[in-house]
Amino acid sequence: MKRRWIKRLALVLAAMLLVGGLGYGWLVGTTAGLRWLLGFAGPALSIDRVEGSLAAGFRLDGLSWKGSGASAHIVHLESDLALGALWRARVELSELNIEGLQAGPGQPDAATPADAAPESTRLPALELPVDILVRRLRIVAAEWKGASEAADPAAEPLVLSLEAERVGVLDGRVVLDGLQLRRGEAAVTIGADVDTRNAWRGDLRGAGEWSVAEVVRRANVRLSGDEQQVEIAAGLDAAEEMSLRATFADPLRLGQVDAAFNASGLDLAALGLDAPVRRIDAAVDVRYSDQALALDGQLKIDGIELNLDLAGLRWREGAIEVERLDADSPQLGALSASGRWPLQAEAAPGALQLALVGVALADPRQPIASDSPRISGDLKLSGHSQTPAVQGAIELATAQARWPLQLDVALSETVIEVRQLIATLGQGQVQVSGQWPRETGGDWQFAGQVRALDPALYAPDWPGRIDAEFLASGTGIPPAGDWQLRLDGIGGTLRELNLGGQVELSATAAAPPQLKAGLDWGAARLDASSLANGDWQLDWSGLSLTQIDAGWQGRAQGSLRGPPLVDRWLEWQGQIEARELRVPGFAAGALRLAKRDAQLSLRGEVEQAELGGQLFATLRVDSEGSLAEHSLRLRAQHAHARIETILAGGLDQGSWRGAVEALDLLATTVAGRWQLADVAPLRYVDGRVSLEGLCLDSAEARACLSGERELDGALAATLGVFGVPLAWVNPFLPEDGFFTFGGAFRGGGRVSMNSAGQLGGNLVVELNEGSLRIGDASTRPVPLSGRLQLDGAANAFIGQFGFADYGGIEADIRPLSGATPQLRAGLKFRELAWLDGASPEVLGIRGRLQGQMQGPLDAAGNLSGSLSAEALSMELPGMGLILREGQVEARAEDDGVWRLDASFAAGEGEIGLEGLIGPPGSALLDVRLRGRSAQLVALPAVSLVGSPELKFARDGEAYRLSGSVHLERGRIDLDRFAPTVASSADVVIEDAPPAPPPAPLAAELAIRIDEAVELRGFGLRGTLSGDLAVRQRAGRKPRGTGEIQVEGTYRAYGQRLAIERGNLTFSNSLLENPALDIQAVRKIDQQRVGVLVRGNARRPLLTLYSDPALDQSEALAYLVLGRPIYTANAKDSQQLGEAASALQTAGGGLIGGAIGARLGLDAGVESFGSVIGSAFVVGKYLSPRFYLGYGSSLLDATQLVILRYRLTDRFEAEAIAGREQKAGINYREER
Repeated sequence: MKRRWIKRLALVLAAMLLVGGLGYGWLVGTTAGLRWLLGFAGPALSIDRVEGSLAAGFRLDGLSWKGSGASAHIVHLESDLALGALWRARVELSELNIEGLQAGPGQPDAATPADAAPESTRLPALELPVDILVRRLRIVAAEWKGASEAADPAAEPLVLSLEAERVGVLDGRVVLDGLQLRRGEAAVTIGADVDTRNAWRGDLRGAGEWSVAEVVRRANVRLSGDEQQVEIAAGLDAAEEMSLRATFADPLRLGQVDAAFNASGLDLAALGLDAPVRRIDAAVDVRYSDQALALDGQLKIDGIELNLDLAGLRWREGAIEVERLDADSPQLGALSASGRWPLQAEAAPGALQLALVGVALADPRQPIASDSPRISGDLKLSGHSQTPAVQGAIELATAQARWPLQLDVALSETVIEVRQLIATLGQGQVQVSGQWPRETGGDWQFAGQVRALDPALYAPDWPGRIDAEFLASGTGIPPAGDWQLRLDGIGGTLRELNLGGQVELSATAAAPPQLKAGLDWGAARLDASSLANGDWQLDWSGLSLTQIDAGWQGRAQGSLRGPPLVDRWLEWQGQIEARELRVPGFAAGALRLAKRDAQLSLRGEVEQAELGGQLFATLRVDSEGSLAEHSLRLRAQHAHARIETILAGGLDQGSWRGAVEALDLLATTVAGRWQLADVAPLRYVDGRVSLEGLCLDSAEARACLSGERELDGALAATLGVFGVPLAWVNPFLPEDGFFTFGGAFRGGGRVSMNSAGQLGGNLVVELNEGSLRIGDASTRPVPLSGRLQLDGAANAFIGQFGFADYGGIEADIRPLSGATPQLRAGLKFRELAWLDGASPEVLGIRGRLQGQMQGPLDAAGNLSGSLSAEALSMELPGMGLILREGQVEARAEDDGVWRLDASFAAGEGEIGLEGLIGPPGSALLDVRLRGRSAQLVALPAVSLVGSPELKFARDGEAYRLSGSVHLERGRIDLDRFAPTVASSADVVIEDAPPAPPPAPLAAELAIRIDEAVELRGFGLRGTLSGDLAVRQRAGRKPRGTGEIQVEGTYRAYGQRLAIERGNLTFSNSLLENPALDIQAVRKIDQQRVGVLVRGNARRPLLTLYSDPALDQSEALAYLVLGRPIYTANAKDSQQLGEAASALQTAGGGLIGGAIGARLGLDAGVESFGSVIGSAFVVGKYLSPRFYLGYGSSLLDATQLVILRYRLTDRFEAEAIAGREQKAGINYREER
C-alpha cells in the first residue's frame, strides 16, 4: 500500500516536472511563450511584431510604451537572454540593440498636481527580486522631444546615439560602465556606481568632447554624495584654468546650494557660442538658500573688471525682488539697486531704487575712453515694465563739463510724457517739457527756454551767454513728416560780441524746408529766407574772420542762393569776397569767387597767395559748361615756376568722366619746362578715382603716372621715370663745388596701398652711368651706381649705392605702413681713396670703413649701430701732420648715443680719441683726446711733440674745452714764418658776406713747456720752458696766467749775445700781449754791454745796457764793435749807423709808425746804404703804384726825397734826391 502511494506520488511529480519542463521550454524556447510573457506589461505596451525566443534571442518591431510620465516608441529591438544566469537570480542580456527610439513626456496624472512637492526627501531603494544586467547596450537614432517641443510639431527633436559596455542593477547597486552618448561630432562618456540601499551613496563621472572650428574641446564632471548631499566638480579645456565646485544640501528639495566657480581665460567662442565677448576671468561664490539667491565675486570680461555683491534675489508673485545689488567696475562705474520689479502683467506695481556712480555711457564691447560721458545720481523706477515712470536727479559728466539733470518722465500706453527736464549747464539752464508718441507717426510737441547758456561747454573756442525760447511740434520723426521750430528772443553775447535775432524753420512732407532768420553778431549781419521757388537766400556782410577763429584774419561778405538739399549743392550761385585773408595753411591779399548760374560757370582769383608754405603771385580758377559737360582751368604763378592745367569732362549720375587735357609747368630751376605729352583720362566713378597715362616731358627726361583710388581709400599707381638727371641735385649742394653728381635715373613699377594702409607692388629706379666728382674739374670722377626699390610685398624701401670698386652703401626701411618704420643700413668701403679732394684740410685719405645702423624712424631719432675703420691714414696739411695706422670704433645703443673710440699713430707717438655724442637734437657731447709723445705740429716753421689730455664738451648752448698739453720737445724757427700783410684801409670789399659770429667756446687749458723745445730765428737760438694757464670765456679772446722762460743766445749787430734773463709773463693778460723782461749781454774784458727789453709785446721798450755804466753811443760801440767809439773808422761808422737804425726800428720806429698813422701817412726807419745810412721816412702811395716820401738821416742832417714806381709785383723803379742822387731798379722778395 505504501509503495503504491510512493509510486503514484512519483508519477505525479514526474508529470508535474514534465509539464513544468514543457511549460518552461514553451516560455523560453517559443515565440508564443515570449509574446505571452510580454502580455503581462498591460495595455501601456503594444508591439507590432515579435520574433524569436528568450532562449535563442528575439526581435521586437513597432514597440510602443505610453505611461503617465513618459512615452516611447521603438522601431526595432533585438536581444538575447543568458538562461544560465537565471539560476543565479539574475536577468542577464548579453546584448541589447535598439533602433529608432523616439521618447518624450507622457500624459500627466490628473490626480497629481504639476507643481506638487515630493512627499518624501528620501528615494526608495531598488529592492528587485532578481538582478538585472545588460552586457552590451546599443541604441541607434534615439530621439527626445521635451514638453515644449512636443507641443510644436515643427520643433526639431534631440537626436542621440547611445552605447554602453555594462548597464544594470546588481544587489541594489546601479552600475553604469562606458555609457557613451553621441550627437553629431559631440560625445559624452558616463560612468556611475550608486548604492541605492545606502541612501543612494555613490558617484557619477562624465567626460565630453566636441569640435569647434575643427578644434576638439573637452569637459569633465564628477558628482559624489548621497540623497542628502551632493558635491559637484567640473572642468573645461576652453579655459586656461577652470573649476566648478558645488554642494547640494537636500538636493531633492533643492534646499541649499553652495558653489564656487573659478575660471581664467574662458573663451566662449571656443565653446561654439556666438557671444559678444571673447575672454572671461571669474572668481564667484554662489549660495541658494531659503528660495533666495546670493552671489559674491569678481569678473573680468574682455579686460573689463566687475565686482558683484548680490543678496536676496527672489522670484515672488510675478516679480523679481532684490534686497541688495552692488556692482562696480573701474572702467564702467558703479551701480546699486534694491526693490521689486514686476515682470508679469498681473503682478502688483513695483519700485526700484537705483544709485549710479560714474556709469559710462559707452559700448562695453569697445575700449572705454577715459573721457567717455558718465552718469552719477539717484533714480527711482516705478510702475509696471510696460508703463514705467522715472524720477530722480543725476549728473552727466563729460570731458568739457558736468551737467546736473532733473528728470520726471512717464510712459503711458500711447506717449512718452516729459513732465519736466531741467539741465543745469554751467551757469546756464535749459528747461524742456512735452510729449513724444510711442508709435511712429503720432503727434509730438516740446516747449522750453534757454537761460545764460555758454556754448563753450560744447565748443571751448566759442564762449558766450545765450538766452532764447523755443517751441517745436510736428507729426512723424524729423526731417520726415510735418514739423515746425521757432526760436524767439535770441539774445546775449557770443565771443564777447552782442548777439540777437530770431529763427523760424518749418517743413512738410511734400515741400522743402521754409526758413526765415535774421541774426546780428557784432558788426556782422546774416539774413536767411526762403524764395518763392523753394530756394534759400543767404546774405552776410561786415564779417570779420577773427570772429570765427582767433587764428584767422580778414573780412568777408557775400550772397548765395540755392536749393536747401545736400545732393543739389552744386546748384548754389552767388559771390564771395575776402580781403587780407589768412587762415592756417593759406593766405591771400584778395579772394574773389563768383558763380553766375546753376551750372558750373565759376570764376575765382586769388592775389598774393601763400599755400603750403609756397608763395604765388596769383591763383586763377575758371570753369565753364554744365554738369554734363564742362572744363576747369587752373593757373598759378610761383616765384620758381608757372603752372597751368586744363581738366575737361562731365558729371552723369554721380560719376565724373573726363581727362587732363593740358598741363604746362615752367620751372626757373634746372628742372626746366615740363609739358603734358598727351591727353590723360581722369574719372570718378562710384567713389573710385582713376588717372591713366599722364606723362610729362622735358628736354632731358620723362615722367609718367597712372593710378586709381578706391572708395575705401585704397590706392594703386604705376610710375615711370626716364632720363631724370642726377645733376639736378648739384645746385642744392654747398657752393664750394667739392661734390658734383652726374648720370640719370630710369625705372618704374606699380605700387598699391589698401584701406588698412598695407603696401603692395614693386617700384624700382636705377641710376645709369652715374658719377661723383670730388674736387675741381681736374679730378677724375668716381663711377657711381644706384638702385632704389619700393617693395610693397615686403612693405619695405630698399636703397643701394656703389662707388666703383671701392664699396657701397645699403639701406632697408620697413615697415612703411602699419607700425613705426625701422631702419637697417650698412656701408662697406674696401678703400677710401675716392674721398681725396673732399676737403683741402684733409688729404691722402686711405683705409677701410664699414658700419651698420638700425632703429626706429620716429621723432626721437634714437638709432643704434656701429662704425669701424681700419688702416686709416690721412694728411693734415694745415698742421703738417700725417696720421697713420688709424683705428676707429663708434657704437650707438638704443638710446641713440654714439660711443667713440679712435687711435692714430702720429710721429713716434700716438693720439687717442674717445667720448659720447648724442643723437640729433641732443645737447650731449663729451669727447676726450689723449696723446702720448705724439707729433702735434710738423711744419717747416714749427715742429712740436707733446702729450695732450683734452676734453671737449657741450655745456648748454656753449662749448667747453679743458685739459692740459705737455710740450715735450720741438722746434720753432722764426725765420721760416711767412710774413702776413694786413689789408690796406683803402681796400673795400663789396657784397662781402658777414663774418660768422665767434663760436661760443669756453676754454681752460694748462700748458707745460719742457726745455727741449728749441727756439730759432732772427738771431735767436735757445729753448723755451715754463707753465701757462689759458682761460677763455665764451665770445671773448683767450687770456693767460703764468710765465715762460727763454734761454740761449741772441745774435744782434753782428754779435752773439747771451740771454741772461728772458721772461714772458702772463698775468690774466691776452695771449698776444705778455709782459717782457729780457736781458741779452756781451762781456768784453771787465765791461758788460747788452740790450734790455721791457714793456709788453704790443709796446716793447728797448734800451742799451752797460756795466760799468757807459753813455749810449759808447755802449753801442762796445756792443757792435767790441771796443770804444774813438777807435771806429768809416766802415765801423756805417755798422754803427745800421745798429742805431735797428734800435730806432725796435723802439722809435714804433713811435714813428704811430705818428704816421695819426697823420694818414706811412712812417718808419729805412736803410739807404753806406753813403746815406739809416733815415726816418714818412710818405704815402698816391696811387696803387706811385709812392712819394720824405726822410731825415739818423746820423747827420741829410734830407731826402724818395720817389718809387712799382713796375710789377717784384720790380720797382726808385729815385732818391738829397746830398747825393741815386736811381735804380729794386727787386722785392717777400718771406
